Order: sequence, then structure tokens, then C-alpha cells
Amino acid sequence: MENARDRWMQRLAIIKTSTDREGALKVARATVVELEKETQSLVGRVGTARVALRTAIEARSAAEGRVALSQSRARVKALDEEIADLDRRLREVNKLVADRSAAQERLAGIKIDKRAFEHIQCVESTMREARSALGAIATRVRFLPSGNQEVRKNDEEIPLGETVELTEATRFTLEGFGGIDIEPGASDLASRHARFREANDALGKALAAAGVTDLAQARSQFEERTEAETAMKEANRLISAYAPEGVGALRAAQREKSAERSLLNDERDLSLAVDIGDPGTETRALASTRAGEEGARRALDSEEREHQQHVTQIAVARQAAETIEEALAAAKRDLETARAGFSDADLAARLETALGSLTQKTLSKEKTEKQLAAANPEEIELRRHRAEATVHTVDAEQRRLRDSAIGLESRLAALGKNGIGEILEEARGQAVQVVSRLDRLQADARVWDLLVGTLSSAERDAKEAFLKPVLKRIDPFLRLLLPGARLALDEETLEITGVTRDGREEPYAALSIGTREQLCILVRLAFAVYLREKGYPAAVILDDALVYADDERFERMQLALRKAAETVQILILTCRPRDWREFGAPIRRLADVTTAAFALA
Repeated sequence: MENARDRWMQRLAIIKTSTDREGALKVARATVVELEKETQSLVGRVGTARVALRTAIEARSAAEGRVALSQSRARVKALDEEIADLDRRLREVNKLVADRSAAQERLAGIKIDKRAFEHIQCVESTMREARSALGAIATRVRFLPSGNQEVRKNDEEIPLGETVELTEATRFTLEGFGGIDIEPGASDLASRHARFREANDALGKALAAAGVTDLAQARSQFEERTEAETAMKEANRLISAYAPEGVGALRAAQREKSAERSLLNDERDLSLAVDIGDPGTETRALASTRAGEEGARRALDSEEREHQQHVTQIAVARQAAETIEEALAAAKRDLETARAGFSDADLAARLETALGSLTQKTLSKEKTEKQLAAANPEEIELRRHRAEATVHTVDAEQRRLRDSAIGLESRLAALGKNGIGEILEEARGQAVQVVSRLDRLQADARVWDLLVGTLSSAERDAKEAFLKPVLKRIDPFLRLLLPGARLALDEETLEITGVTRDGREEPYAALSIGTREQLCILVRLAFAVYLREKGYPAAVILDDALVYADDERFERMQLALRKAAETVQILILTCRPRDWREFGAPIRRLADVTTAAFALA
């Protein structure tokens, strides 16, 4: 009875397994179909995001051009104002230089200077004093003819009625009369006359030395010299004001500004800047377009990540469907093998037979129990003990017979007797399964061999190509954890060999467990970032990491993880969610997912 029930239950279990796997295969295939339906939509969204990014890039490029035009126009305007000012200053300077040159020319023709003029004035004053002293004792003569007769002195006509002072012997010619000699007779006339002649001679020499004929001309030329010198000083002062660094520097600045202005005209067509705003407005517009471009990039990255995740989900779903299909095929083979030994009907009939026998034995038991109730209790107790002993004996005999039957069946199977065919067919089916599994294992082994060889070759290439780029990408994370430190990797194995801090090299083995764990995580982050930048999908999964980190290191590592999360996806598995509450990342609890799965089931 138990043997028939066990076989039937095993058959039902195989049938249920096959049925369940058929249902699971339908679900898996339906999942693949649904995911494939979503693929086109995701591809379209990625395309739309790329178009939006191109549009944003074009807008940013146009805004940069507008900023350049605006800045050029503003610079041209400033240059025009600067050039106009420089031209004005140059014109003023040129005029002042001409005025200074004219003043210099005038000065070149004037011999008299302040000292000479003062000397002339002094000599002239001396002469006046000598003349006054001489005039004080001079003989004064006035001619008053009765008619209009002419009076001459040294062949020069003397106006009538004019007083003539005589300081020396003088002859006058009188018309109609003849001549008259007059000789003054003062006692010191000679000495005064000598002083006068001496002063007059000194004045003549001073005037001759200054290149003038008289004091008035000397004064005029001295005033002209003073005006010329004043004009030169004023010209020099104004030239210094207009050209503090010199006229040459002013002309060089004008040429430099004019050249820059000409270059701007050649570089950009400012006629296109008709609707361009001022640099501040255009710069703010450029910042807005750059923000739009950054948003478009983030949107494209998000769509591409979602598309990549979707592709991964499809691959996983297809692999799951293939796995379920293989498991279903195996279940069907197991069912066919089992049915080759005994059909479902045979097992059901055997079970029915066993159930019928059980029913008869149950009725016999009930009958015996009734007889027991009507019998003598003491007698029945004796019979019960005997029956129990008999049952033990029969059980032992059954076990012996069962063992004997198994031995006989084995010998019969070896001799090929009747009744062993089903067992032989079952063994052949199992052998086919074993051979098929052996083939699959051998194929898997070849695939694994190929994979190991490919990975070994790729590992060698990666070690050569990854070392410098990975070290470069480790630095930003390492600065967050250990500022000023440098990490060393083995060129062959890419393993961490040590770290340099404060000029000291520390071997990796000498570091604390927490520091080693943190450095390993940074290396993983750097590899993931490098792969992502090269266009390969990459993610980092951490399972209860950073358990040895103190609070400061834990906070710094969180900063490094957040920085890496800008480029790659990071999954953190932990049984200590309170440590990550302030990390700012979404939290998913396994208990919630399990509850939801049970609800769907």
C-alpha cells in the first residue's frame, strides 16, 4: 500500500513539476513579449532625448556666438571711444609739439636773456644818471630867430624854440648870420662828460652783445623770450598731461588700439549684431542655455540608463525563459521515462487495488474490535499480547521476504528474465539522460574554457590599458578620503600595493582593516567610472560595506560614493539601514518586496 502510494505521489509530483514549468514558461515568454513591446517606446524616448540634446547644444553654441558678438561689439565701441580720445590727445600733442618747436625757433633767434637784460637795464640806468649829472651843469641854448631862419647843429636842423643842452664845444650854423661856437665852462664838466661817455660806451657794448640797438628793443626781445619760454613750459606741461608715458607711448597705444579694432572687424562681422543685447544680457542667456543643455544631458543619461536596464531585463527574461524551457524539457523527459516503466493508468490501478485491500483490512479490523468488545477482557488482553508478538514476527518475516525479493529481482535483472524489461527501459532512459547531461556538461566545459581563455587575454590587455586611467580616476575619490595621499597599484596584478601619505610610503598589509576596505571600494569605483566613460555598462554592488569605518571616514566614503553615483549605478545591501539614512539615496526593503510577491501570488 505504502509503495503504491509513494509511486503515485512521485508521479503526481513529476506531473505537477512539468505543469508548473509549462505555466512558468508561458509567464516568462509573456514577460519577454511585454518587455520587447516597451523596447520601441524606450528607443523612441532615447532618440527624442538625443534630439533635445542636439537642439540644446545648438542653442548653447548660438548663445556663445551671440555673447562673442556682444562682447566684440562692446569692445569695438570701447575701442572707438579710446581711439577717438587717443586721436584727440595726439592732435593736441602734435599742436603742442609744433608750438614748442616754434617757441624754440624764436628762442634760437633771441640772444638776450634775463641776465643780459638786467645788465642792460643797469648800464642804461647808469647812463641816465650820468646824463642827468651832465645835464645838471650843461649850457642851455634856445634860438629864437626873428624870422624863420634855419639853425643847424652838426648839419642837423634844430627846431625853433627848442632848448639845446651843451656839454661840450659845439658849433651852430645860423641862416643869414653864419656860425657860432659855444663852449660850456663848468668846472667838473669834463669829468661828468667822461662818466657819461663811459656809461654810453658800456650801454652800446651791452646792446651790441644782446643784438639790439636800444633798450626798447632789448625789452621787446626779452619779453618775447619770456613769452617763448612760458609757451615752451606750458607746452611741455600739457604734453606730459596728454602723454604721461611719452609721445611715443601715446602713438604706440593709438596704433595698438587701431590694430585691435581692425582685427575685430576682420574676425567678426558686426553687421550681424543687429538684435544682440549687451554682454550681461547675452551672458545670462548663455547661462540659461547651458543649464538647458545640462538638463538635456541628464535627461538623455536617464533615458539611456533606463534603456540599458530594459535591455538587461530583456536579456535576463530571455535567459530565464530558456532556463525554464530547459527545465521543462527535463521534466518532460523525466515524466516520459517514468511513464515508460509504469503508465499513469497502471499506477492508478495499483493504487486502487491497494486502497481496496486497505478497505478490507479496515472492515476486518472493525469486526475484530467488535468481537473484542464482546469478549472476556482478560482473555482479550492475553490474545492482544499474542497478536502483538505475532505482528512483530510477521513484520520481521516481511522485511526478510522484501529483502529476498529485492535480491531475486537483482539476480533476475542480471539474468534478463521476464518482468525486468520495464526496469531495463527505465535504466536505459536514465542512461540517455546521463549521456545528455554529460554532453551538456562537456559543452559547458568547452564554453568555460573559451571564456577563461578570453578573459585571461582580456585581463592582460586590461592590465596594460587600465593602470594609468584607473589611477587617474582614483585620485578624486582618494582626495575625499585621504587628502594629499597617492595610491600605488601592482602593474601585473593591479592589486593595491600601498599608499603614500605625508611623504611616507605605507605597505598595504600594514594598513588597518578599515582603511584597506575603503581603498578597495575606491578602486572598484574608479574601475566602474572608467568602464562607464568607455561606453560599457557598469555598476557597483556593496554588501554591508564600511563596517570598520569610524564616523569621519564613513562620512568621507559617503561623499566618494555620491560622487561616483554621478557616473555609475551603486547598489548598497545592508542590514543597518540607520547608518545610511542621511546618505540621501532611495531605500528598498526586502521585506516589502517579499510581501508584495506573496500578495501577487
